[in-house]
Amino acid sequence: MTDQFTKSVLYPVNLLVLIAINQASTFAQNPAPCNILRPDGGVPHGNVQPNLLWPSGVVPFQFANVSDPNHQNAMIGAMGIWEAVAGVKFRLKTPADTNWISIENSATGNESPVGMQPQGGGQVLRIQDWNLTYIIVHELGHALGLEHEQSRPDRDQYVQIANVQPGREHNFAIRGQAHGSYDFDSVMHYDSCSFSLCCMPISNCNCSSGCYTTTVLPQYQIYQSLIGQRTHLSVGDAQTMVHLYPFPAGSLLAAGFNGYGQLGIGTTASAPTLTSVTSFSNAVSIWATHFSGFAIKNDGTAWAWGQNDGVLGDGTTTMRTSPVQIVGLSGVNKIVSSGSHSMAVTQGCRVFAWGSNGSGEFGDVAYTNGQYLSPVAIPGFYLDVAAAVQKSFFLRTDGTVWMSKFVQGIGNTQAPVPGLGGIVRLNTSGDSHFAIGNDGRVWAWGLNASGQLGDGTTTTRINPVQIPNLNGVVAVESGIAHTIALDRLTK
Repeated sequence: MTDQFTKSVLYPVNLLVLIAINQASTFAQNPAPCNILRPDGGVPHGNVQPNLLWPSGVVPFQFANVSDPNHQNAMIGAMGIWEAVAGVKFRLKTPADTNWISIENSATGNESPVGMQPQGGGQVLRIQDWNLTYIIVHELGHALGLEHEQSRPDRDQYVQIANVQPGREHNFAIRGQAHGSYDFDSVMHYDSCSFSLCCMPISNCNCSSGCYTTTVLPQYQIYQSLIGQRTHLSVGDAQTMVHLYPFPAGSLLAAGFNGYGQLGIGTTASAPTLTSVTSFSNAVSIWATHFSGFAIKNDGTAWAWGQNDGVLGDGTTTMRTSPVQIVGLSGVNKIVSSGSHSMAVTQGCRVFAWGSNGSGEFGDVAYTNGQYLSPVAIPGFYLDVAAAVQKSFFLRTDGTVWMSKFVQGIGNTQAPVPGLGGIVRLNTSGDSHFAIGNDGRVWAWGLNASGQLGDGTTTTRINPVQIPNLNGVVAVESGIAHTIALDRLTK
């Protein structure tokens, strides 16, 4: 498609217990599968060519006429952005490969065929704008099987196409297989003026609303200025790709102190070396506190084990030395726990909470302070949550962050965390808190005695401050007094 546009590492592990997933990644379980712009419970799986996928997600490539190391690094960095959210692996071509991507310099635009081409051999991916990371990400999205979002079979329910340059009609032709809600925020969506009649030549583009090639229908007008972004993967982009290329499920391994059964190995005997949790399989995501463990299976069910004063969500306060299913949850994408209360994000951006609500951790007036032994639904739609000491943080679908709070005369409610917008992911440990923006920048607040906020000081921050020198972060994980970040762009 031609486009001419100028737990062992990532998840927190406590000091006593290490829970590892064998041959499985946890990263892709973070994004909740609902449209960040339309929190209606739909599952955005984008516009795809499901019959043109790369086997096992392995994509061989070669640099054909690209010798500039900066260009090569730009391509490898863009590949890493897709690898971080799905079971995709780009590797250099070998003589045995029958299909591969041949990467070339271009002076006329950016383009790639969609999906693995059935004729075999090297399919050409051309890049002109090497300095624009998400232009490259867009073209790699095509190579992996993604069509343009505005080419979805149901696109006429959301946008109107007009004013297209002669010879460019194919760029707007309906094709692909649509899944779920229309994603205005997708990196695969054209902007308002792409290939407009008013942009001939493109160097003299004078495009206004009367010249738009893609006009958002009136009921969705607030998204007109958003379409065509090339700064980030949307929630839908990430979930689409992991839908096409799932991470492999794995087994659980555990080691360390086990006085509360937190290793999940069926006893309370400690294990000095990694020991298999033989009663559990098909894990895709994990979470550990000091004395409890949690896992999500590839069928969307959630499981827990260890110390239990209600934090396991199995309807009891019985200590569990082996994983038991958390009652009433399905379609789970993420679990977090502070050790005293736990929360889960499920499909459709719904959040459930259980355990202690003694300080109003659930953030909703419907629930009185006390102990809840099984999950209860928190009203509203949320992209992510974080469970801190005696408080919770909620990432709403508009990109703002809210904190649980008790208000005299009202009860348990939520209050906005000031200065945060465009947030896509949360993390917290103890009383230090972090938020990742859709531009890859990181904001931090809370305790900072050991410099764990990363702002160059040891000053406790009541309000969020931006961590300097980070601009491509896709994950942050924090311990009691230290923090690590996975940064795809900062050199």
